[in-house]
Amino acid sequence: MSQEFDFSAGNLVYAEAQYERYLADQPEALAAAIGRTDHVHARVGHDQGSQATDYRMPEWRDALEAHLDIWDRIAALADAEGRERLT
Repeated sequence: MSQEFDFSAGNLVYAEAQYERYLADQPEALAAAIGRTDHVHARVGHDQGSQATDYRMPEWRDALEAHLDIWDRIAALADAEGRERLT
C-alpha cells in the first residue's frame, strides 16, 4: 500500500490508498513536518478530501480548528527559533 504525506500545500492530511485523515494519531510525523516548514499554502483540507468548500461554514469547524492549531504551532516554532521569515 502506498503512503504519501501532503505537506506541500499546508494541507496536513495523510493520504493512504484512496482515503485521507488528519495526522493527530501521528505526532512524530507531524512534529517532523512542522519542524521543516518555512512556507504554508493555507488551504483547509478535511478527512474526506483535500479542500473544504468554505471553511467558514459550521460543518468545517473541526477541520478549520485542526489546521489553525497546526499553523499556530508552525508560527510559534519559527518565532522560538528566531526565524526572520515564514511565508
